[in-house]
Amino acid sequence: MSGLVIFFGPPENRSDDDEAVSSFIKEDGGKIILGGTTSLIFERRLKDKTRIDLKTSGCGMHPYGFLGNIIVAEGTLTIKKLNEIFFSEYTANDAVKLLKNEIMRHDRIKIYHGRAFNPVNGIDKNTVFTEFVKCLRESGKSPEIVNF
Repeated sequence: MSGLVIFFGPPENRSDDDEAVSSFIKEDGGKIILGGTTSLIFERRLKDKTRIDLKTSGCGMHPYGFLGNIIVAEGTLTIKKLNEIFFSEYTANDAVKLLKNEIMRHDRIKIYHGRAFNPVNGIDKNTVFTEFVKCLRESGKSPEIVNF
């Protein structure tokens, strides 16, 4: 049984950053980090830089990249768009399509849900996250959620 581990947003308490990153890295399976601040936390802890693939931007979405072998993409806007297209065809070559494909090809989904408030994009991250979990469940997935 294959698994996918997603880290969405930074931990609510900065003091939990090390534990959250360490736990996530120890997980088996495919890995995706969602969020600019979140990726910076991982870059500092892993002493590496995300390599962005500029060819993967499109349809108003930010490009995605890789931190080692971990996929890294913008967080809330990507999930919001994924929620909108979750049950329909989507052909853009961007982070939304990559995330949807990764979710659909894995049996198990585990989400590290960072609950830090991010006022930058003006979108309620908790509402977007709740809708994302609902879409996963409606598609037959049973996500395991770890809150930080």
